[in-house]
Amino acid sequence: MAIEVFQGGSIPRELASGAMEFLWAKWRALNATDGLSLQRLTEESSYDLRANSTYMLSAGDDFVFMYVGDAIQAAAGANRTGQLVSKSDNPIARDLLAAYRQAARTMAPSFVRFSGARNGRRIWRA
Repeated sequence: MAIEVFQGGSIPRELASGAMEFLWAKWRALNATDGLSLQRLTEESSYDLRANSTYMLSAGDDFVFMYVGDAIQAAAGANRTGQLVSKSDNPIARDLLAAYRQAARTMAPSFVRFSGARNGRRIWRA
C-alpha cells in the first residue's frame, strides 16, 4: 500500500475534484478573514459534502472519528465513528496519523492519496 501526502496549496489540480477545489478556495477565504469554522466551511455548497466527509477530533496524540459520512462508510465497508485512528486495523493508520497531526498543527488542509489491495486498488483521497 502506498501513501502520498500534499500540504495546503501543493495539491495537484489534476488530482483535485470539484468539491475539493470548492473547499480549498473557501478555506483560504475564511482563514484569511479569521472566520474559519466547520459550519462555515461546509455550508452553502452544491456538493454532497456531509456524505463524503469524515470529521475527527484530536485526542492527545491521536484522533477519534466523530462523524463518518454515508458514502465513506459504504466505500470503507465500516463505520468508524467513536474509534481512535490508532486502533484501526488499516495498515496505513500510522501514516494517516502523521498526516492528521501535521494538518492539526498547521491548521491547513492536506490531501492524502493512497491505494491498496484492501480497496481493490482504488485511489482514496482524504
